[in-house]
Amino acid sequence: MSPKSGPARPPSAEQLARLEALFHEALTLPPEQRLAWVDEQLADEPAQAALLKDMLLHDEAETAGLTGAVEDFRRDASGPRDRSGEKIDRYRLLSRIRYGGMAEVYRAARDDGQFDHEVALKVVRSDRVRPALNQLFAAERALMASLNHPHITQIYDGGTTAQGEAYFVMELLDGQPLPAALEQHGLDRSALLGHLGDLCAALGYLHGQLVIHRDIKPENVLLCQTPTGLTVKLLDFGIAAQLDAGFELEGDEEALTQASGWHSPGYTAPEVLDERASTTAADIYSLGKLILDCTSPLKGRDRAELIAIGEHASQPDPERRYAGVAAMAEDLVRMQRLEPISLFRQRRMHVLGRALQRNGWAVAAGIVIVIAASIWLLRETELRQVAEQALVQAESERDRAALMRDFLLNAFNSSNPRLNQGEEPRLSDLVIGQLELLESATELGPEARIDLLETFGDLARHLGRRELSNRAFEQARALLEDQGRRHSLEWIGLTSELAGNLSEDGLHDRAVELFASGEAALDRLPDPLDRARAARFLYANWGASEQRRGQHDEAERLTRLALATTPTLQAAGEPDLDDTFMLVTLGARQSSRRDYDGALETFKAALHAHRSQGHERSFEELALLGWIGITKMALDQPEAEQYLVEANTLARHLFPQPTVQLTGTYVNLGRFLLSRGRPAEAEPLFLRAYALAAEAGITQTPSHAVELAAMALLTMDTERFDEALDWLEQALAIADELLAPEHRLPSSLRLNLIQARIEAGRPDTDLSETLALVDNSDSPNQRIPALLLAARLAAEQQQPDQARAALHEAQVLRPELPHAVIAERARWTWLTALAQEALGDTEAAQASFLATAAEYRDAGRDHHPRRGRALLRAALLAPADDPGRQHLIDQARPILLEHLQEPAPSLALLDSL
Repeated sequence: MSPKSGPARPPSAEQLARLEALFHEALTLPPEQRLAWVDEQLADEPAQAALLKDMLLHDEAETAGLTGAVEDFRRDASGPRDRSGEKIDRYRLLSRIRYGGMAEVYRAARDDGQFDHEVALKVVRSDRVRPALNQLFAAERALMASLNHPHITQIYDGGTTAQGEAYFVMELLDGQPLPAALEQHGLDRSALLGHLGDLCAALGYLHGQLVIHRDIKPENVLLCQTPTGLTVKLLDFGIAAQLDAGFELEGDEEALTQASGWHSPGYTAPEVLDERASTTAADIYSLGKLILDCTSPLKGRDRAELIAIGEHASQPDPERRYAGVAAMAEDLVRMQRLEPISLFRQRRMHVLGRALQRNGWAVAAGIVIVIAASIWLLRETELRQVAEQALVQAESERDRAALMRDFLLNAFNSSNPRLNQGEEPRLSDLVIGQLELLESATELGPEARIDLLETFGDLARHLGRRELSNRAFEQARALLEDQGRRHSLEWIGLTSELAGNLSEDGLHDRAVELFASGEAALDRLPDPLDRARAARFLYANWGASEQRRGQHDEAERLTRLALATTPTLQAAGEPDLDDTFMLVTLGARQSSRRDYDGALETFKAALHAHRSQGHERSFEELALLGWIGITKMALDQPEAEQYLVEANTLARHLFPQPTVQLTGTYVNLGRFLLSRGRPAEAEPLFLRAYALAAEAGITQTPSHAVELAAMALLTMDTERFDEALDWLEQALAIADELLAPEHRLPSSLRLNLIQARIEAGRPDTDLSETLALVDNSDSPNQRIPALLLAARLAAEQQQPDQARAALHEAQVLRPELPHAVIAERARWTWLTALAQEALGDTEAAQASFLATAAEYRDAGRDHHPRRGRALLRAALLAPADDPGRQHLIDQARPILLEHLQEPAPSLALLDSL
C-alpha cells in the first residue's frame, strides 16, 4: 500500500481500525521489542508507523492510550461527566443531547454575544481525550466540511481546545429517528416515500463524492422540523470511509478492517462484520434495514412493495442487492407514481392493480384508460369482459359502445407488438398508436370518433403532449363542422381547448383568433344554459391566456365574464361548479396592479371555496397557497411563511419529480426568508431549486431566470458581489432569449447587474446604460431605483449636476408610492444614501443610512444584513469624536458577523475600526 502524491491527510476510519488491530498485537510483546516490530510491519508506510509508535509511547506513559479507549467503548458505564454550562472556545454548552463511545453532543450557543443562534457542538469525550480519537475526529470533521447537501447535516466551525479536545460545530437538528417520527406524525404514504427518496438522494450524493457512510441506522437518520416543513437529515460520519483518502486501497483488504465494536448490530452489512472491504453496497444494506423499520404506516400492496425493497437491499450477498442507490430510489419513485416496482415486474396481477390505481382518474373520465390498462395485462377473453362492462356503464347507446370497444381492442393489438411480453407500454405510446388508427377507422360513426378524439385530446394534454392534443381536437372540430355543427356547444368547447393549448405554446395570435370565433358562436346557441356553460368555459380559458401574455386588464375583464355565469348555472342546479381557477386569475390581476388587500381577499375566498368542496391536496390548492403567501409577503405579513411552507410541502407531495411548480415553491419561501433578513436559511432553498431545475433539464425557462435572480439578490445582500454577477449574467442570458425587451424581468436584472458591478468596483459600468433603463421604465417602482443608481454613477464619474438631477427626480417620485412594500422602501433609502455619499453630501448620506437602519428595525428586521451595513456606513460618516459613533459600530458588528464572510468589504471596514 503506497501513498499517493499530494498533501498528507489524517488517516481514515479504516486505516485507524487497522492501526488499532496492530496496536493490540504490539501490546502482547515486551515493551523493548514493540518499536522494532512496528518498523517491520509497516516498513512501506512510514507515516502510519510513526503514528502507531506515538500511540504505543502514549500508552506506556499512561496518558490516553487507545487500549483504554477501546475498552471504554465496550464498557457499559455511567457515561462521561455532563459538561453543561462549561465553555469551549467561543461556545457555551447549554445542555447535553447525547453521548456515545467516542464523543458527546451538546446544544450550544456563541458565548461572545455576537449573535443569538443555537448550534450542536460535538466534542471528544472528556474522559477519553487521546491522539487516536483526535485523528478520527479530524477525519470526520474534514469529511463533513467537504459535503453540501440539503439532507446532510451542515458543519459550521471546528477546532481543538487548549486541553487537546477536538470538536466541531454543526447545525442543531430538532427531530426524531425516522421510524419513530413516522409513527408520531402519522405521515401518509406519499410523505413517507418522499422522505425515503430524499434519504436516497443524500446517500447517492455521498457515493458520488466517493464516501461510504457505514453507520446508517435510525439514530443517524432524523426527521426534523425546518423552514420547509419536515425534512430528513443524515448525520454522524464518525466511521465514514472516503475512498480517495490518499492511499491505494484496492487489493489490500487488511487496510479496510473495521473494529466490530464500532458497528450497529442489525444494520451493519455482513461483509463489514467479516472485515472484508467496504463498498457502497454496505450502505445499501443498512438503508434496506432502515426501510424495513419504516413499513408499519403502510397497508396492503404499498407495505408489500416497501418490504420487498428493504429485503432486496439487505440481501446478505452484496451481488444480489440493488446495483446502486439510484436503482433503489427509482423503485421508491415508482411507488410514488403507483407504478409497479422493478422487483414485481413479472407479477401480472400486481402490475394491473398498480395501473388501475395510477390511472383511476382517467377510468372515471372515460372508457379509454380502462381498456388500455386492462388489455395490457389480461387474456383477450378476460379483457373483453372488463372492457364491455366499462363501456356499457360509460355509454347509454349500446350499439355505439360496442363499436368503440371493438375499435379500441383492435387498435391496441395492432399498435403494441410487446403485448404479453412482460413490458409496460407507455401511455403516451398507446395514445399515439390509437390516434393514428382512429384517423383511418371506417367502422366507427362520426359521433363515436368525436368522443374518442376528445378523450384522446384531453389525455394527451394531461400527459404534456400538446402536439397530440391539438391534433385530436382539430380532427374532432373538423368532424363537427362536416356535420353542420360548427356553432354547437361541443364545437365551442373544443375550440376553447385548442386555443388554450396554443396559448401555452406561445402562439397567442392564433389562440386569440380561435377564442374570438368561439365567442362569435355563443349567440347561436338556442339554450340559455348551454350559452352559460360555453361562455364560462371559453372566457375562463381566454382570461388565463391573456394573463399568461401579460394583458392583465383584458384578463380581468374576461375572467369576470366567466364568473358572471355562476348565478345562472347555480340556479339551474348545475353540479360541481368550481370558481377556483378563475379566482386565481382575478387575484393575480389585482396583485399585478398592487391591490394586495383585494387580491388577498380573493385568494382566501377561493381557497375556502375550493376546500369546502373537498378538493384538498390539488394543483389549485397549491396555486392558492402560493399566491396567498406571496401576497402576504408583499403586505409584509409574517404569516406568509406558514402558507409558503405549506405550499412547498404540498408541491413535494404532488410532484415526486422536479417541475417548475416545485422549484417555484422553494424560491418563494427563500425570497420570504431573504426579505426577513434570514439569508442563511434562504440560501439552501435557492440552491435546492437550482439543483432540481438542473436535474429536470428546465434551465432555459423564465422561472429559472427568477431562481437565478433570487440567488443573486442573496449574494448581493451578503456582499458576495462576484458571485452575484455570475448569477445575474446567467439569468439575463435566459431572460433576453425568452422574454420581450419590454418585460419587467430583463429590466430588473439589468438594474441589479449594474448595482453589482458598482459594488464590485468594476470599471466598465456604463452610465448611459443606466440612463436608458430610466427612460424605458414604465412605472415609478422601476424608475426610482434606476434614477438612484444613475445618480450614484454620475457622481462617481464626476458629473455632479446630472447626479443631483436624478436624485431630485427620485425623491419627487417616491411620495407617489405610499404603499410600497418595506423591501422596496428600505432599498430606495439605501440607494439614496449611497448616491448622497458619492456626491460628498456627508450629512444627508448619514441621515439616509440611519433612516435605512430604522426602516428595517421598525419592520421587525433588526438583524437584516443591510441594516448592519447601513449602521456601519453611518458610523464611518460620523466624526471620530462623536460619542454615538461607537454605539453604531457596536450595533452593526453582530449583524455583519452573523451574515457576512471574508472578504466582504463591510468586514474589512469593521476591522479597520
